Amino acid sequence: MNTATVPGPRTAAALASRRRKTEAALERVHQAIARLRREKAQVSVAAVARRADVSRTFLYDNAEARAAVAASMAEAGERRTQMLADRDDEREATWRERALNAEDALKAAHTEILAQRTRTNKKNAASRRAALERATAAEADARRLHNTRAGAKWQAQLMTRRGVRQAVEHMAGEHGITSTGGLSITDRRWAGGTPLIGVDGVLVAVLAPESALVNGEAFRLLAGMLLLFLTVKDQQRFDRNTRRRRKVPIDGWRMAYIETPAPKPAEKAAPKAAVPRCQRAGGPCTCPEPDLSVTISGRPHSSEPADCMTPAAALYTALCSTCGGPYDKPWRRRTA
Repeated sequence: MNTATVPGPRTAAALASRRRKTEAALERVHQAIARLRREKAQVSVAAVARRADVSRTFLYDNAEARAAVAASMAEAGERRTQMLADRDDEREATWRERALNAEDALKAAHTEILAQRTRTNKKNAASRRAALERATAAEADARRLHNTRAGAKWQAQLMTRRGVRQAVEHMAGEHGITSTGGLSITDRRWAGGTPLIGVDGVLVAVLAPESALVNGEAFRLLAGMLLLFLTVKDQQRFDRNTRRRRKVPIDGWRMAYIETPAPKPAEKAAPKAAVPRCQRAGGPCTCPEPDLSVTISGRPHSSEPADCMTPAAALYTALCSTCGGPYDKPWRRRTA
C-alpha cells in the first residue's frame, strides 16, 4: 500500500519563504513598471531589473514577470509611435501654416512693390516731362536770340564738332528723325553734352554727356532721353561712373554708341571746315519766284523761301531748279 510523501516542516517553510520572495519580487516589478510609465521613461528589461532590484534571469524565467515586462514594452512602443505620429502631424500643420502665411506675405509684398513701382514711374514720368518742357523752352529762347546770320554761322560751326554730324546721320538712319545741333549747348541741363533738336524744336537725344555733371535738372532730363556716345568705351565709362555715383534711373539709361573716326594730329592746326554746301558754277539764285529743292540725308525735299533763318537752312543749301543756282537766303521745307 502506497502513501503520499508529506514534506517535512523545514521543506514546507523553505517553499513558503521562496514563494513570499517571488511574490515580493513580482510586486517590485509591477511597481517599477508603474514608475517608469509615470516618468515616461523607456521600459526595458535592464531598467525594470535595476528599479525592482531583481536579476534579469528572474524576469526571463518567471512567466508573470516576463509577461508584465513584455506587455509594458509593447504598450510603451505603441505610445511612443503614437506620440511621434502626433508630433509629426503637429509639425506638418505648423509648417503648412507657416508656408501659407509666407505665401500670403510674399503676395502682399509683391503687390506693395508693384504699387510703389507704379507710383514711382508716374512720378518719374511727370518729372521727366516737366524737365523736357523746360529744356524745349530754353532751346526756343536760344534760337530766338541767335536768329541771325551770325547765329546760323555759329550753328554751322557747331555741326563741325566731332561726332555731331555722325549723330545727326545716326538719328536719321536708325530712327528716321531729322535733327540738328541745339543752340542752347552751354546750358548746364545737358551735362556737358550736345543736344540734338528735332524739326519741331523738341529734344530727341544728347550726344556725349559727362557723368560728373549729371545732377539735379540734368539727371531728370537725361533719365528719359536717348544718350549717344562716340565709342562703346565712352558709353561703358558713363554707365560705370554714374552707377558708382548712384545716379542711375530706376529703369536704366537709354544709350547707344556711334563709332566716329578720331581726328588726325595734322588736322588739329588746320582751319575749321566750312559749312558743307553744294558748290555750283555761277552766282546765287535771283529768280523772283524760285522753285527750291534740297537733299537731306540722301532724300530730296521740296522747299520754299522763308522770312527767317531755319535750322535746316543753316546746315544745307537749297538749289533753284529754274536757274540751277544755290539759294543763299532763308528757306524752309514745304509742307503738304
